[in-house]
Amino acid sequence: MTILATTAAGSLGAILLIWIGYPIAVWGLALVIRRPIRPDYERARSRRVSVVLATREHAAIIEARVSNLLDTEHPSSLIDVIVALDAEGARATRESLGHLDPRVHAVGGDAPGGKAATLNAGVRAAAGDVLIMADSAQRFDRRTIPELVACLEDERFAAVSGALSLGDRGGRSPVHAYWRMEKWLRYNESLLHSSIGVTGAVYATRRTAWPVIPPGTLLDDVFVPMSLVLAGHRVGFT
Repeated sequence: MTILATTAAGSLGAILLIWIGYPIAVWGLALVIRRPIRPDYERARSRRVSVVLATREHAAIIEARVSNLLDTEHPSSLIDVIVALDAEGARATRESLGHLDPRVHAVGGDAPGGKAATLNAGVRAAAGDVLIMADSAQRFDRRTIPELVACLEDERFAAVSGALSLGDRGGRSPVHAYWRMEKWLRYNESLLHSSIGVTGAVYATRRTAWPVIPPGTLLDDVFVPMSLVLAGHRVGFT
């Protein structure tokens, strides 16, 4: 076998190990070692929640998203929304959001801008015991926030990711197939100990556990959960 053929065979083996071997190993171990989340829905209803919406969208899109976030089964007196605006153009957008619900507060993101710096500014302004991270484009079910908060009543977990749905259009496409596998894998990882990543558009953390994200970080939805795991916490999936 030539060096080229050996290299190709080794590369193919590594790909198969990652894409097939690892998921099978995780699934098999999760069948034996199951440590699922133990949500407490009753206690969760007493938690103060801050939703952090990091965005650079214009006012109309933000208003529609905020309206959706406040349409939740969590007690309305115990929820607020922090609209954290990317540093670029934040002032103009803040002025156009002045008429929103009194539970909504707009803050400017930190310099030099970007999502990591904007999230940090939003978290500093939050008063809730639980932080829910959200993006502009998606919509929450009315049970999304109560479900995430209830899962964090399990003190073993410092963060819990929700399950993002891509919708029904093109449901048989490779992208949909990949995302179904990804969610299945994250669920099984969380049964063992922790999901490696969270979905940036729908996850919750305890405010006291939040790690300040270095400016310029591209994958905040990997940095945050891995920081929590290294600090001795678990990261779940629901």
